Order: sequence, then C-alpha cells, then structure tokens
Amino acid sequence: MNTEINDRIHENFARLEKYYATADNFDVCADAICRKIKEEYRRARAKHPPFHSTHEAYGVILEELDEWWDSVKRDEPDDAELISVAAMCITAVIELQGKCCTEEPSGFKAEDYVEG
Repeated sequence: MNTEINDRIHENFARLEKYYATADNFDVCADAICRKIKEEYRRARAKHPPFHSTHEAYGVILEELDEWWDSVKRDEPDDAELISVAAMCITAVIELQGKCCTEEPSGFKAEDYVEG
C-alpha cells in the first residue's frame, strides 16, 4: 500500500475516533446511515426484481463493492457505493434467507425495511 495513502487512512481513523468519542454522535450517524440504506433498498427494488439466486446476489454485491473499490483507487472514496453494498447485503438476507430482524432497534420497525 502506498505510504501516503496509509498515512491518510490513519489520519482519518484518528479523526473518527475523536468524533465518535460519545455514543450520541455514533447513534446519530448510524441512524442516518440506516436511513440511507433503507432508501437505497427501496430505490433498487423499485428498479430491479428480487434476487433469483445466491449467485445473482453475490454478483450484485461484488459489482457494488468493485465500484466502491474503483472510487478508492481514484482516491475519491464514494460512501454511496458502500451504502449500496450494505443495502444489497441486507436484501440478500431478506430475500434469499427469508430472515428479518427479530429484535427491533429503538425507533425502528422491521416492516420499515421490507415494505416498498
């Protein structure tokens, strides 16, 4: 790994550690990310049919991860691609494994994540 990139990664982690020093900051950020994942799930499902197989899910997840990796290699990491990866991973669990949350996070209902 390039030394400059490695140094930047360590600097970013140091900044994140300071930001997430309190649980409140983490919770606010995590809630916002969950909302974005939910929006991406709904957008993808409005545009594309459900997964037909685990192989298809793997291909879609890999494509999204590759798009994020391409942005990293351009030195312009795209958080939206990570949101897409997360949404497709959750989608695979829901659609292919038939599983959903049994314990609902505070303020959220499992139905919010699976209904279009």
